[in-house]
Amino acid sequence: MSNLDFWNEVSKTDPKHTKPAKIGKMNITAIDPHYQRMNATAAFGMYGIGWGIVPGSEDYTYVDCDDTKLCLYMATMFYITEDGKRGEFPINSNVKVVYKTQGANGYFKVDDNFAKKAQTDALTKGLSFLGFNADVFMKQFDDNKYIADRTEEVAKEKLMDQVTASIPKDDITLYQGYVNDGDGLALVAFMGAFNKDDPKREAFFCSWPKGTKSAMTRRHLETISEGMKSINELVEQLHSFIATEDEQGIVEHWDDCARLKKFMMPHLSDGAKEFLKLRASVKKDNTETGDDK
Repeated sequence: MSNLDFWNEVSKTDPKHTKPAKIGKMNITAIDPHYQRMNATAAFGMYGIGWGIVPGSEDYTYVDCDDTKLCLYMATMFYITEDGKRGEFPINSNVKVVYKTQGANGYFKVDDNFAKKAQTDALTKGLSFLGFNADVFMKQFDDNKYIADRTEEVAKEKLMDQVTASIPKDDITLYQGYVNDGDGLALVAFMGAFNKDDPKREAFFCSWPKGTKSAMTRRHLETISEGMKSINELVEQLHSFIATEDEQGIVEHWDDCARLKKFMMPHLSDGAKEFLKLRASVKKDNTETGDDK
């Protein structure tokens, strides 16, 4: 697994869950905190179990600065990866508790939501350390074309999720088992059962838990590659049986390759194809005359 696999998986943001915001004189893109929590839950599990703030680690410290009282918030965030590894690191934020509004008639204002704001801001920053919504933090949302492209991507992702939801769970279990086990021949045969344009072929990639899709998609491609190498080896074995006219070897080998025949045929020599075609014709004639052996 690449160090950036998880980052790349969670880095893209659905534009629907963002809005323009302003901090002082600076224009920014704000992300819906609940959308972030949903994505973190999809990647790690329930809040407080798979990820969250370490109980007892939160600390609120208050600092007076001229006409402003600041709250400095510090805590420890933790998360548990798909393979059970636990990580934790410090997060922090600061917000104004009491401050004087601007203007000639400025007055003191108390923010009674400061604690919630401080925790939310710290969690947002903490999740950003892991790559969540990195496209926003890397200013890609300043580009209207990027936002339009992401909107199209999100629509396609939702369609794939719908298709994935329609696939029987047993099929998903089989598919994931072949990839996890690195069973290339089984995976080639399994994926070959779907038409080339069948959206289910791509939808299987969406069946992996969030945060693992990139790595498992690469594992899928590697397994398919190994499967095709194995098919080439089977083709060479068949060529060898045909060259030596080993009828028993041909029968047993070809029967063993029943589910892989359509993948092997494009790689067979013209001579081998002609031999098998002739053999099939003879076998059919013998079957019709009752002389099949």
